[in-house]
Amino acid sequence: MTPTPTITALMNPLGNSEVHILKYNGMSNKNDVQDQFFLTAADPKDGNLEDRLNEVINAKYQAGFLKPYNYVNGYARLQRYMEQQ
Repeated sequence: MTPTPTITALMNPLGNSEVHILKYNGMSNKNDVQDQFFLTAADPKDGNLEDRLNEVINAKYQAGFLKPYNYVNGYARLQRYMEQQ
């Protein structure tokens, strides 16, 4: 079954323009998490810099935008480089 797009209109806090968000039925959880990341990154809660940075990083990880570094590929590339020298 192909997801069908729906458009949701949200008012800008200033009330002078609209923001359209494209969502697909059946895929709203992923989009909701990604939307939450964008909202968190744009306006983190008050607090010290470290707490705000941790909040943004956690939201980015939950949205799937932050992936751990694959050290296996890095070591394989290093090994190939060392063998060429």
